[in-house]
Amino acid sequence: MSNFEKILPEACYPLANMTFKDVEKAFKENMTVIGYVEAISQANENLTIRLGNEVVAYLPFDEATMYPLTYSQNNPEFPFPLQVGCLKEKNICAKVKSIKGHKITLSRKDNMLEALELIKNATALPFNVTATRTKIVFGDVGQGVQARISVPDLCKARIRSTAEICKKGDSFFVKVLNLDELGRFNVSFKDTFPEYNPENYIPGEMITGVINEPVDSKFSGFFVNVSPQVAGILDYQPWHPILNYGDTVECVISSASKKGLHLKLSKVISKQAR
Repeated sequence: MSNFEKILPEACYPLANMTFKDVEKAFKENMTVIGYVEAISQANENLTIRLGNEVVAYLPFDEATMYPLTYSQNNPEFPFPLQVGCLKEKNICAKVKSIKGHKITLSRKDNMLEALELIKNATALPFNVTATRTKIVFGDVGQGVQARISVPDLCKARIRSTAEICKKGDSFFVKVLNLDELGRFNVSFKDTFPEYNPENYIPGEMITGVINEPVDSKFSGFFVNVSPQVAGILDYQPWHPILNYGDTVECVISSASKKGLHLKLSKVISKQAR
């Protein structure tokens, strides 16, 4: 069983089978229910959750996450509004917080707190990308628990933007690094890669890569991204064609060491679109 499966409680009612009696039972036994976001009310600061064909519930913004949540289109610090938008029509887990008459109020925050206890000791978690910035990737590691990856923890290759590695909607496994004061996990994609082994790269063989930044101001060489796991250095010669960031090149492996690959240019396969 994966860590993700452990996070989702076994005592969940399937969406299609939910009745009001099921909700009452879940409330009494502190069980988890599954629903999806049917509407978002900016005025009332809540989300309407469909639990079954005849059953709806309400999830207040302040119960949707462990963090402050507002329905604003711009939040450069952390994409909570984007997170709410991503919940639209997506299944979510929540606890029944109260039942007054036939009005059902849910708490997703309670599920997240339970999930935190399980995630803290996890070595690897599935990471679902919810938003990207130039130097950071935001994602969900289960039940709305937020995590983020900075560029140094995203890959071993040199990149200018996280868009070179992933985009919104991508999913992959990550390793937990630490938990910050706001309950957000800092995780690493890079640490899940297979260990770089120079013996897998034989001098004289051809390899394809993408040009990155120059190694110095004299343009004596370029960093070449062979894969997210491996980068090399291309020795640049005066008779070589002009190379720019993003160009795809074929190289000959000169040598492979623990520090990386040393490469010689064979040919330029394609130039970056300008």
